[in-house]
Amino acid sequence: MEMNKIIVDGPISAAGQTLIPVNRVSLRHWSTRTGSAFMGIKQPLAVIVVSLRTPRAFRTSGEEVPLDQLMKEAPELKEVLEQISPNAVYKKKALPQRVTQDGSIKIRIMPD
Repeated sequence: MEMNKIIVDGPISAAGQTLIPVNRVSLRHWSTRTGSAFMGIKQPLAVIVVSLRTPRAFRTSGEEVPLDQLMKEAPELKEVLEQISPNAVYKKKALPQRVTQDGSIKIRIMPD
């Protein structure tokens, strides 16, 4: 028997930022002639960095990953983020960006 699951560990706060670890947990069980054997592995998958700005997600490789994508892999992540930062932008959809004549970028945010 084998079980694979992505879990969100409890938030860790330090130096004005909050880190939320996201891990893959694998559990294997098999029967032998003399009994049963179990093996478990917990592998880091990503970390969410929550600061004064919008939360950002990074894979362990350092690659930034969209929060939407990570929430599909670990649905409980949305609940954890809502507890930490109830007014954060990740709950809203950003429409396409528009560059103005002065070179600044305008983004319209729409609530879900």
